[in-house]
Amino acid sequence: MKISDAFRRFLNGIYPAQRVEKVEQQCEDARESVGLETLVGQLSGDALEPAYRLVIDEPGNPIRVETLGIGEYLIGRAPDCNIAITLGCVSRVHCLLTVHNEGRVTLRDLNSLNGTIVNGLRLPADGKHVLHIYDRFILADVSVTLIRM
Repeated sequence: MKISDAFRRFLNGIYPAQRVEKVEQQCEDARESVGLETLVGQLSGDALEPAYRLVIDEPGNPIRVETLGIGEYLIGRAPDCNIAITLGCVSRVHCLLTVHNEGRVTLRDLNSLNGTIVNGLRLPADGKHVLHIYDRFILADVSVTLIRM
């Protein structure tokens, strides 16, 4: 399956076309690994849990896509973080992203040195923010965008 035209236009506004093609291929690859029951549920609107993805653009690395279900995700440099970022300017445990049962997604800065910026606004230290689809947050030089499957 291909990504939607609306999402492709969104990505084209941020990234060069060749990077958008890579994201599209990664989304396609990830979709093939999703179980049939989950995929049918998502297509029919009866998914058992929210299905979100993070599009992560980390300088020096290919764009990658992380699939999220209900739960908490530590993001940072530490190897035990759920979503590891290799850039040295990102704190070891930079922020916490939570996908709640009802589908709400929150992001909390964990007193990181360089802070967390959501849609151009810096979160206060230990501040929590409700994320919406296509919200973009910055961790030092790393750009992360929340999308829905």
